[in-house]
Amino acid sequence: MKIIVAGDYCPHGRMLQSNTYLDAIAPTIQSADYAFANLECAICDTESSPIAKIGPNLRADAHHLDILHQAGFNGVTLANNHFADYGEKGYQQSIAELQKRNMLYVGAGKNQAEAQQILYINHPDGTIAILNACEHEFTIADINSPGCHHYDPISLYYQILEARQKAQYILVIIHGGTEHVSTPSPRMQKEYRFLIDAGADLVINHHQHRYLGYEEYHNKRIYYGLGNFCFDWETNTNQLFHPWNMGFLVDIEIRNGQIMSSIIPYQQNANQVGVFLLQDEQIEKFNNYILHLNEILQNPILSNTVYNDEIDAKSAQFELLSQNYKTKIGVALYRRGILPRIVSKKYVLNLLNAIRCESHKDRFISYLQNYLKEHSII
Repeated sequence: MKIIVAGDYCPHGRMLQSNTYLDAIAPTIQSADYAFANLECAICDTESSPIAKIGPNLRADAHHLDILHQAGFNGVTLANNHFADYGEKGYQQSIAELQKRNMLYVGAGKNQAEAQQILYINHPDGTIAILNACEHEFTIADINSPGCHHYDPISLYYQILEARQKAQYILVIIHGGTEHVSTPSPRMQKEYRFLIDAGADLVINHHQHRYLGYEEYHNKRIYYGLGNFCFDWETNTNQLFHPWNMGFLVDIEIRNGQIMSSIIPYQQNANQVGVFLLQDEQIEKFNNYILHLNEILQNPILSNTVYNDEIDAKSAQFELLSQNYKTKIGVALYRRGILPRIVSKKYVLNLLNAIRCESHKDRFISYLQNYLKEHSII
């Protein structure tokens, strides 16, 4: 049995004017028995209402699902921070379009219980269980409303135990991590290794909009970031080897009781629209860089240093949260250095305590959610 797993798929930019953007990669995809892409948007009409959130609300017309399907993808992972961007109506339309095409899906549901269901694929080479979850942003299912499966290593531990009773192989696919950062956080590496210890045979992550390294852990592989699969973005066009425009497929082979995996690198939506396998010197350049990323993963001190340096360079969003400028004018003047920092040390310490302590964080999240409901913001 051969399975291919791809990263983020979102019809955007120049892709909206093309029907052939997956033609070049299609033979590779079609070589697999099963191929899954991460559907990083809702498939719904323009009458669906976007949810309140931070970041863009992403949607696409159903014919882009046809393009994905015709390229050879017979399944999608749905647990991400955009699939439920258009609320219940968008969710229902998306699922209906997937079902019309008999496409497999995992990672979302009409409620919390359905969203966390495991996908089992039965094959003569053995049964594989696929678990899919994402970090908690704005698209998570709850007890009564649709959305995505929340990533929680404790819950996944019990799901892995459940899957082991029915399947010979367990694949965990997660959507998470810090965008545009080249190494996973120490927390991610610790938790993903834990999932292997719990019984997963392979762990794959995407979300960061760039590819990361991978490692062998207890003779099993963890891929920390696949990069975008097909996701055009205006500011990154015509930039070969820009992190946004590079990525790799995970090619999984199951035979003779063994699960093996390798990578298939490509570039996407750079100087031309679409996904294209790397050639010759491009492959050599890619391999050299990913070996460099893999070496960083094996050095905890270096990995932590690289991660912290990169997230420090992207801290503006959180710096504003620690200040007290609420208007657009105030924020703009603060960013230009015209207005000073006005928050006290005690305020910052109180904020840190609210989000670092597990029990305080529970209370803080509950307070913020209740505030939004009371003010009819969600």
